[in-house]
Amino acid sequence: MTHSHTHLVKTWSKPTHTQSDTAQPQSRRCRRRACSAFSLVEIMAITVIIVVIMSAAAAVSFKMFDTAAEKHTRITLAVLKGIADEYEAQTGTVIDHTAAPSTTMEWFVQNAQQLPLTEKMLASIGQNMLEDIDNDGDVDTVLDGWGTPIRYMSSTVGMAAYVDYQYPVFVSAGEDRLFGSVDPAATAQDKADSEDNLYSFDPERFSRDLD
Repeated sequence: MTHSHTHLVKTWSKPTHTQSDTAQPQSRRCRRRACSAFSLVEIMAITVIIVVIMSAAAAVSFKMFDTAAEKHTRITLAVLKGIADEYEAQTGTVIDHTAAPSTTMEWFVQNAQQLPLTEKMLASIGQNMLEDIDNDGDVDTVLDGWGTPIRYMSSTVGMAAYVDYQYPVFVSAGEDRLFGSVDPAATAQDKADSEDNLYSFDPERFSRDLD
């Protein structure tokens, strides 16, 4: 028996793409890019958020700095008062404080350096807080935590009207770096400038009864 074999040949033809078919993937890619991009409104919103965060961080940093500066200044004032007390105990005299405020601290520092103990106490404040303003090679001032020279003066200067404290004092101008004046006859602005001043003693403790 003869068998005849029929060969089936499967033909293949290259598929053709219409314009809509080829455009579909590209359009999908475009849509994906559009979805992943930020709009102008979104960018502006993010910028505002960043500015708010940075402003808040800056405010916290300034507050922390002022707190640290005040604490450091109070310690410095206490050390200076300790130096004055020790100097008087060893010599029986008080370092002159009757000259102009710009020169009395220089005189105080020079005298404090004459005794070994008071010299060590002065050095404990830290070299970065001791400064040679007139550039003559000698330390002539002590800075507070805000970088303002501390004054060494008589408590009777502008304070005698309401403070019963007959002793030299050390004064820091405080955060605003303005000494102002505590004299009852001073202007309102000078009194306002002096409100944040820090002293080597507690003015309230020695306040006079003005009533």
